[in-house]
Amino acid sequence: MYKKMSLFLILLLSGSLFFLMAGEKQDLWIKAAAEKNLEKRLEYFDDYKAKFGEKKDENAKFLYYNLAQTTMQLKQFEKTIEYGEKTLTFEDLGDNYKLAVAIWLSNAYNLARKDYDKAYSYASMVIDTGKSLKGMSEGNERIAKLSAGIDKRYIAPAMRIQLRILLAKGIADTQARMDIIEKAIEAHSLDNSNAFPRRTVLKQSVELAKSNKTIEAINAIEKVVDPENLNLSEARLMASLYYRKYSKSKDTVDKDKAIGFYEVAYNKKKDSSMAVKIGQLLSKKNKEKAIQYFADAYILSKLDKESSAYKYLQQLWFKDKAKDQTPEEQEAGFNQIIEAAKSRLGHKEEKVEETEETTTGN
Repeated sequence: MYKKMSLFLILLLSGSLFFLMAGEKQDLWIKAAAEKNLEKRLEYFDDYKAKFGEKKDENAKFLYYNLAQTTMQLKQFEKTIEYGEKTLTFEDLGDNYKLAVAIWLSNAYNLARKDYDKAYSYASMVIDTGKSLKGMSEGNERIAKLSAGIDKRYIAPAMRIQLRILLAKGIADTQARMDIIEKAIEAHSLDNSNAFPRRTVLKQSVELAKSNKTIEAINAIEKVVDPENLNLSEARLMASLYYRKYSKSKDTVDKDKAIGFYEVAYNKKKDSSMAVKIGQLLSKKNKEKAIQYFADAYILSKLDKESSAYKYLQQLWFKDKAKDQTPEEQEAGFNQIIEAAKSRLGHKEEKVEETEETTTGN
């Protein structure tokens, strides 16, 4: 009887302890998961790990997932690597969790250890897993919801990490540069809200053009810029590339495009040298318009009679456009051109009558 009673008490105590431990375990997990303060949250999960983490239960993979996530948010990258790689050891870990952990690991290896190979490899895991998930989403509503936002949240960031790594390692040859541009274009197509891929394409395309790959440079840039909404530097770059192409091809289409982009740049910022350039390109095709740009350039050069703008303007007007007019008509027409340019540019200055004293200084 005594032995039976003892056994019963032992079983009762064991059962009570089990339920008490289960209750404590659940409470600690909920407390950790609900905590907003990252330091406190990590403290609770560390406590959970110390008490229950070595036990193989349904929470184990999520424990290490949360530890990796929290340490990543706290920028404790070495711990992120430890907990992230532990998370990936669970065979039943869903692909959506793998995506998040792999991007954390890629960032952590890149920022903390400068281990570019590991960082690049984990970024590749993100890209491959993300594309696989997207491919599976066709016809599957559940997976489609899961894969929504994968491009911006995972694949594009992973590509940006790889771009930074490739640039940090250095570019060995033209083909390597073209590969970087291709990756940057794809990253931009997935998420154009981040400027880094677009800037990479622009910068590397300039270098590409220097290697006699002007056409490839133009094609690349046109994939990442909006031709209807170019900024000043983009317009100048496109103009210079099309002019470079025209210089070799002598194709009037390239010349027209160069003029168009130069005009976009000029309209964004009035510049004497830019006006001269446009005038030169227009001097045979549209002399009247070329004269306007040379006149603009002359005004922008502060009426410098030694400037190339003034010399081009005089040449095109007096010796070409108005060559059949009388000297008086030529002079009157020239003055009208200058006044029109001043008005166009909003140029204001006090008029000084040119007497013999002002011109000779006597």
